[in-house]
Amino acid sequence: MEGDVLVRLVIAEHLRDAGYRVIETATGEEAHATLEMGADVDLVFADIDLPGPWQGTQLVDWLRTQFPGIKVILTSCAFHNLVGAGCDGFIAKPYLPTEVATYIETLLGD
Repeated sequence: MEGDVLVRLVIAEHLRDAGYRVIETATGEEAHATLEMGADVDLVFADIDLPGPWQGTQLVDWLRTQFPGIKVILTSCAFHNLVGAGCDGFIAKPYLPTEVATYIETLLGD
């Protein structure tokens, strides 16, 4: 999930090319609604600094209680103290799409 549409389009396309099924959302609220509707999701890749009231770390908190099996990678261009954030990994922006795909492959065991 990425608020910047251009960044989201580039990473989503790269992940699709790598063989992943990608559901794009721009906000934490959209991700919440998508998951509540029963979307089959193994991993969430989310910016910490999202538009709207739900930030990436709040989404992680919700995921850990509602969908504890979903892996979560957070990203940001700003420094964040992620101690106790409950995510499975962090990738600093700017990142290469190949870096994200490799990280996902490692977490999912593909």
